[in-house]
Amino acid sequence: MLSLSTAHKHLLASLLLLSALCSHAATLEDGLAAYKAKDYQVAAPIFQALADQGNADAQNNLGLIYWKGLGTTKDNQRARELFEKAAEQNHVNAHVNLGVIYALGDGVPEDAQLAYTWIRKAADRGDAFAQYFIGLAYLNGEGVGADPRQALIWLRKSAEQGFDKALLTLGLVYSDDKHLKGPKRLIVPYALFILAAPHQDAAKKAMTTLAQTMTAAHIKSAEALAREMQAPRNLLKALDSYLSSRRQGSQTVSNTPTTSRP
Repeated sequence: MLSLSTAHKHLLASLLLLSALCSHAATLEDGLAAYKAKDYQVAAPIFQALADQGNADAQNNLGLIYWKGLGTTKDNQRARELFEKAAEQNHVNAHVNLGVIYALGDGVPEDAQLAYTWIRKAADRGDAFAQYFIGLAYLNGEGVGADPRQALIWLRKSAEQGFDKALLTLGLVYSDDKHLKGPKRLIVPYALFILAAPHQDAAKKAMTTLAQTMTAAHIKSAEALAREMQAPRNLLKALDSYLSSRRQGSQTVSNTPTTSRP
């Protein structure tokens, strides 16, 4: 089975670069164009000029350049300062980036509580990665007390947005849920793995392993459930409808409350 904590660390290590793609003005777009072309000698001065004017996007993007050492000497302290300036302006990506730095302990003491605090700000505003991170934090008790119920709530929020790692992790959580009885404990995870599989090799492996305990009818039902969940904005509706059907026992995971995206 996939190690959730290990997968989490691998994702964090590559996340920051993905946060640079936000723009509002032509000059910022010029900087982003140079950034994407890997012409950091051009991008950095553009971002710097805008950052000096208080532009939060530029502060965040320049922070990425320093954090990665792109065309310049890697400077974690400078990166953190820039992320903090952007975060003070309620910049979602900067909230995530600060949290990642503290989660990894890259240039700062590793601090799971600070990582949770910063990334929770982005999660509350609907960022899918941040919601996934918070789900794992509750699942593993990292930076916050372990709380399986809260973990499920946040993973579901992220999965609802189609975040592939959340879909994979949610499948793993349901496969271990003792409240699910009979075929549902096979069909629900398998359906979630189907949705995650196009971008997650671990989901493909999980499907292969799970299929060894499933009948052809089970797999057919899981495929049908995956198609229903794949419809726009229908993932949780279809999932909860299936979980509440043919109920066995007095408790099922479908009793977990679902909240809308912030």
